[in-house]
Amino acid sequence: AAGDLVELSGFLLDRRYEPRPGDPEGLRGRIEDVRSLLERAVKADPSIPEAHYNMGRFFIYNYRNDLASAALSEALRLFDQAETMSPRRILTRIDSFRLLGEVRSGEKEYLKAQALYAQGISLYEAQRENRGVRPDPRVGRLYADYADVDYFISNDLDAALANYAKAVDELNDTPSVRYRMGYIQYQAQDYLSAMQSFSLAFARKPED
Repeated sequence: AAGDLVELSGFLLDRRYEPRPGDPEGLRGRIEDVRSLLERAVKADPSIPEAHYNMGRFFIYNYRNDLASAALSEALRLFDQAETMSPRRILTRIDSFRLLGEVRSGEKEYLKAQALYAQGISLYEAQRENRGVRPDPRVGRLYADYADVDYFISNDLDAALANYAKAVDELNDTPSVRYRMGYIQYQAQDYLSAMQSFSLAFARKPED
């Protein structure tokens, strides 16, 4: 069935490009023809948004942002039309906004990127109010992406700090996020908070 193909191709995509610590050695090298399986999933039922989402991720991993943009745009169009929205599907839709925003940011279309991030965040926050979804690291990355535009481009450090804090709350507590929080806190002369943020960043990445 088309749904099974989407599930299998997405699983193999994850294992090929984002292996987990417990995955057997050499597993990545044995996973071949992921693209053909992804294409089969799209052809089996082009109305399934997750098939296009997975295709978009594949193109991002392989540095084809033009094709990724088309696939993710189609995924978002189909999510808009979807009749059933499980918590898992909602999070995938939110992640489609994040990934397409990252593609736009890579093209230096920062306002378009931030608009996409904002759509994903609005959807997530509405679902969180209704207890429709749980915290997810992908949402944490979405908040960090939104904050990055304020941090690097518009220099709105207060807004950036608020969204980096949300990124941490949403399970994206990384050394780079902690460093940027520390930098903003230092600039605001909140030295105690800055020291805590820098210490957490250093503890996790002392060689950087």
